[in-house]
Amino acid sequence: MAFWRRWKRQRTRVPPGTPPVIGGFVSSGYAGRTLYGKQVVRIGDPEKFRQEDAMRDRARTALDADDESQAQAVGDLVGRYAAVEAADPSAAAAAKQEIQAIGRLLCRDGGSERMKLVAFRVQELSPGNTYGTVRSMESFWDGICGWRV
Repeated sequence: MAFWRRWKRQRTRVPPGTPPVIGGFVSSGYAGRTLYGKQVVRIGDPEKFRQEDAMRDRARTALDADDESQAQAVGDLVGRYAAVEAADPSAAAAAKQEIQAIGRLLCRDGGSERMKLVAFRVQELSPGNTYGTVRSMESFWDGICGWRV
């Protein structure tokens, strides 16, 4: 029992004067806001955050014709995947393979940055679809062009 008391005591020790902060699993859209009474901050490279924010802003409107068609195709496939995932696993696997094929094509023709731009656009085109988020794209494109879950 003494171990648990020591562990709890060490775990909850906060230096005096430290403001409450939430980070990590909170979406970047909450940065600078207050969530559950604590300030939300972004942890990492500020330049990378600026680049991603610019890419997210660019994806709010239509991209060039090729990227937009790829984003719409992935958005349709993601919708199909969400509709059949529980009922028909083989159809869901086929949709996932098509999404991965598009990811490989995007990687070959533009690298990880192009994939990320298309993923942000898919997120804009698929509001309310939990599989249409950039985080879900990470799981669909895991292992392609350096993407990791």
